[in-house]
Amino acid sequence: EAAIDFYHDRMLSGDDAGAARRYIRGRGFDGDAVRRFRLGYSPDGWDTLARHLHAKRFSRDDLVAANLAYVNRANKLQDVFRNRLMFPIWDTRGDAVGFGARTLTGDDGPKYKNTAETPIYRKSSLLYGLNWAKGDIVARQEIVICEGYTDVMAFHLAGVTQAVATCGTALADDHFVQLKNLARRITLAYDSDAAGLAAADRCYQWEQRFEVQFQVADLPAGRDPGDLWPDDVDRITKSVESATPFLQFRLDRAIQAAGAQTIEDRSRRSE
Repeated sequence: EAAIDFYHDRMLSGDDAGAARRYIRGRGFDGDAVRRFRLGYSPDGWDTLARHLHAKRFSRDDLVAANLAYVNRANKLQDVFRNRLMFPIWDTRGDAVGFGARTLTGDDGPKYKNTAETPIYRKSSLLYGLNWAKGDIVARQEIVICEGYTDVMAFHLAGVTQAVATCGTALADDHFVQLKNLARRITLAYDSDAAGLAAADRCYQWEQRFEVQFQVADLPAGRDPGDLWPDDVDRITKSVESATPFLQFRLDRAIQAAGAQTIEDRSRRSE
């Protein structure tokens, strides 16, 4: 929580956070959204967060155990996250457990970097946004699962407040151990290609094992909910309302693939 506060304050008022603010504005999110989701900015200094938290009486062991800092070759603390847009992650009880961090330069490691596994952060069982969404999931008896943090933001701002996302990992059994007790209807809100690839191999197993029912949101090809915000908010909500049952989605994909193959074969024969 102390790290969230530090990063969030830096995002709102730091002179060095301009790139983070420009990026989030470029995605169509305003200051209210930044405050609602407590987005932050991690400074580019080697140990800016570590020095701040050390001054608040947090020990070296605390910072390392939380994967906020590590001990470098000079035996000094160094920040894990630097010059990144920070998405705080909470568990279902609302306790802060980690971060998803997006690079702002494109040349500083992976595009997204998540908190490593810690005693309180286990990505295979965490879902971003579940702390906000669980009440509406129960009320609507539906869970919408996205790929990214900004997808969850877009859904929630559009009124689809039962949306969550995995935290830098694929869906896993541990996710469904939690979700099956909240709702049994699962809507996958990935882009159309990713939905087939990510879900095809395991959806049937999950349906049988956890007694859940899958459907696929009707999103434009190659676009995710974060891309649709704020230009086409209606499409965000309608994508869930008009979701396709998973079996039908798979059949449609198979028919399309067979049709494409037939056309290709005809072309070859004509040559």
